[in-house]
Amino acid sequence: MPSRYSAHLSEIGTTVIEELTERNRDREQALSVSREVIRFSANAIRAVHRGAYDDAVDQLLPIRYRTHRLGGSHAQRDIIAWTLLEAALRAERFKLARALANERTAIKPTSAQNWRYTARALKGLGDDEGAERARAMAASLQV
Repeated sequence: MPSRYSAHLSEIGTTVIEELTERNRDREQALSVSREVIRFSANAIRAVHRGAYDDAVDQLLPIRYRTHRLGGSHAQRDIIAWTLLEAALRAERFKLARALANERTAIKPTSAQNWRYTARALKGLGDDEGAERARAMAASLQV
């Protein structure tokens, strides 16, 4: 004969199983995203080392908004963003480079590095005057 606690214990067991199943599902989803970000990042690094900058851009562009899922500091995530931006510049994809540099500069307008990237992108687009203004801004921010 079941004790008076059997039904309650069964409910607790069901709740625990449901919660653990949900946690496991979330963990598996996070692992999947992490694997994808790491794989694309590793392929991009190899492409940069080969001088295949277009390939590096194509690897990093789809994951650039997912890098936060890996954790780490903002500086560590900046490395991926800077690699993408540098690869775009070296691949002479100057419109993309300008958009990436403008995005970074809008987020952190006090960064001399962001203004130097903006200057390089503008120079690549033939906007010498804009490039000079961006270089001057970078110089004014350096201490």
